[in-house]
Amino acid sequence: MGAIICLILGSGFFIFGQNQKIGSVLLLLFPIPTTTIFHVFLFHQRAVFMNLGLIDRLIIAAIKETK
Repeated sequence: MGAIICLILGSGFFIFGQNQKIGSVLLLLFPIPTTTIFHVFLFHQRAVFMNLGLIDRLIIAAIKETK
């Protein structure tokens, strides 16, 4: 239930441009544990790389400076 709330709130903050840093951090709370639990230990190489790309872009969005 907590993951669903984080994804909905994070998506809303990220899409509508208000507090994109908060939105990207909320969205990061889901793929990091999911990737390590479900994909790394089961050796789903393609899924791991796809999630790493997503995590990378969310980290960049979280640390970028807004004008």
